[in-house]
Amino acid sequence: MRKTAVTVTLILVVTILAMTIVPCVRFASAQTNYITINADGSITPSTAPIQRIGDLYLVTNNTGSIFIDRSNMTLEGQGHRIQGEIHLPIGSTQFTQTNEIGGISVSNSYNVMIKNFSIENCKFGVSLDNCSNITLYSLNVTGTWNDLPFSMFPSGIFMWHCNNVNITGNRLENNEYGIYLGEKCTQNLFIGNTISNSKHDGIILYDSSGNTFYHNNFKNEIDFYDSGLDHYGVSLRAVNTWDNGKEGNYWSDYNSTDLNGDGLGDKPYRINLQNVDDFPLMEPFNSTYYLLKTNPPKISLLSPLNWVYNDSSVPLVFNVDKSVNWTNYSLDGQQNVTFSGNTNLTDISNGLHNVTVYAQDTFGNIGSSQTISFTIAKQEPESFPVVPVAAIAVAVITLITLAGLLVYHKKHKRSLVKKH
Repeated sequence: MRKTAVTVTLILVVTILAMTIVPCVRFASAQTNYITINADGSITPSTAPIQRIGDLYLVTNNTGSIFIDRSNMTLEGQGHRIQGEIHLPIGSTQFTQTNEIGGISVSNSYNVMIKNFSIENCKFGVSLDNCSNITLYSLNVTGTWNDLPFSMFPSGIFMWHCNNVNITGNRLENNEYGIYLGEKCTQNLFIGNTISNSKHDGIILYDSSGNTFYHNNFKNEIDFYDSGLDHYGVSLRAVNTWDNGKEGNYWSDYNSTDLNGDGLGDKPYRINLQNVDDFPLMEPFNSTYYLLKTNPPKISLLSPLNWVYNDSSVPLVFNVDKSVNWTNYSLDGQQNVTFSGNTNLTDISNGLHNVTVYAQDTFGNIGSSQTISFTIAKQEPESFPVVPVAAIAVAVITLITLAGLLVYHKKHKRSLVKKH
């Protein structure tokens, strides 16, 4: 991995500036188009394109900067854009300071979720100062810019004194810096983010240990930098975790083999002496493929339903959300029966029954449907008593004998009458 050649003097200047200037400060003179969600939950200005539903704030249109001062809330961007400005060179007569800071800033807050935004051409994408239990999800941040040398590390995500922040599924592309963790940022989790084409460093740390990174894609000329010293020259090397014990991150400059084809490099990726990714990914992490690979198939049982059926044959109809190797069902907890596609359950006796469908996907994961109970109440056709053949024969013989006796009796009676 290539490292930045930075002198100690430059490190001290940068660190002092970063420590003494916090990006969440509002430069009112420079901001003419920003929104504040106040500590009491109100929104300033009241005409801002944000609809409040209890603790949920829905952004209903593209907007300028958003400052959050309250806790216990969700800011849902619904895919809308926070648009800064394309930064022009210093000294340009065309440069205006409208929305100079830009992005979303959160200060002294906790239990805040921010999701589904595009943030473009701002000095900071998201800035967190002295926050905890924050979630940043599905944010696209691009084009952060720097107006002064060494000015506050303009980053896709900037954090200062933050802990228990969950940063998942974000894209940070074409920014000055991807992610900056400054002073005592700890126990934060970074999963499934793509940090690419940063002008300087993909991720930069200052005195921030105890964080965890995995399933991230680092695609930068320089992926990682640890400032390593405080402004007194004391070593503050950060020590963090770079995998989840099974899989790590994708590093664009990683160069090794994958002899067993499991998608992981055969050698660890050494970031520096204190930080090692033991399970580097050979290909960029793909969340869709990962979920497909790790989640069991979801089976929706469409028939039978929790009904009473007047037939001993019931269709077994289901949907499954992915390709599978096999499917089978169990009726009333009996041995599983393998079948292909939809089928019928036949010759079911009257009474209460239940059925569950199982499937195994092509990755070996086994899923099951909900167990459905149903009742069979088939009406039997009306029937008559069955008389045995022998009984019929006896009856016929008896009738014939009786008929013969009756004839004989009549003849005998007539003969007696003639004699007298």
